Amino acid sequence: MSEQELLEDFKESLGRACLEFVELAASNTFGLGIDIQLISELNLESSTFIERNFTLAEIEYCRNAQSPAASFSARWAAKEAVAKAMCNFNLKAGRLSKDMGDPMIEVEILPASTKAPELRLYGYAEETAKRLGISEIKISLTHSGIYAAAVALAVGSAEFCSAEF
Repeated sequence: MSEQELLEDFKESLGRACLEFVELAASNTFGLGIDIQLISELNLESSTFIERNFTLAEIEYCRNAQSPAASFSARWAAKEAVAKAMCNFNLKAGRLSKDMGDPMIEVEILPASTKAPELRLYGYAEETAKRLGISEIKISLTHSGIYAAAVALAVGSAEFCSAEF
């Protein structure tokens, strides 16, 4: 792919995410998160990093992908974007994890039957989303050239928010 084609692909992915954002904004409370990851900066040589932050299913999927580094990086960017979206949903929420530096393994991103990414939350991440009143988190991932990026949109109703942080 040429540099121009990579840029167009990236713009298209961001455009789709922005369109969903605008459609949902009129009737819901939302939080938006975005993250960009330089693929070469992700420490894939560290089994500790991989095992702390990715589920076994994610590890298997990424290792079997055409570009494992890009696949891991896109998922890492998505996990970071999800954390930002949840914090932006309710600014009193604080952090997604109990402590800074906690593993992101409770945020799982795998392809669904449609190949679109599917997000699952577990443990403290799932509890936090419920307390905040988040009913859904939409995600979009992309990787082109040396970068991976993701956008996350947390949607729900603030009137159901029971979070007191």
